[in-house]
Amino acid sequence: MKPHQKRVLTERKQLRERLDGLKSFIAESDVFPTLGAVEQEQLHAQASVMQTYDDILCRRIAAFDNPVASLDDCLAALKWAQENLGKRTRPDPVDKVLSANA
Repeated sequence: MKPHQKRVLTERKQLRERLDGLKSFIAESDVFPTLGAVEQEQLHAQASVMQTYDDILCRRIAAFDNPVASLDDCLAALKWAQENLGKRTRPDPVDKVLSANA
């Protein structure tokens, strides 16, 4: 794996951690419901943009010609995220790539 590809994998892993944390905060925090409507809306918008960013990184990783991070794996992960928005953990094919290339 090329150095820039490893950086993209690391970037996506960090983004997923932040996005999962934000989704958890929105879905499970006692603080979120106490925030004003504008701030809640901004946090939802932030999560949406972060998800789009993640989708792009996932497509880039699938294009690395890496059989572990295939487009089908990415699409399955995205479908899972859509169906389980706000849950803390999810299987992530990129984690397999990171551990295999550590």
